Amino acid sequence: MDGEVTYDEVWAAANSLKSEGAQVNTATVRHRLGDIGHFEVIHQALELWRAGSKS
Repeated sequence: MDGEVTYDEVWAAANSLKSEGAQVNTATVRHRLGDIGHFEVIHQALELWRAGSKS
């Protein structure tokens, strides 16, 4: 079973990857989270994260 992840966990992983200069996408975030979470949930969270980080 994939397990569940929250948007906050996705955003934290995305921020961490970004600060390291790493690529931020669904696969890299999922890997950072320990290969858990559904791709669609991570994708949706990343869309909101990207919209919020464009300020």
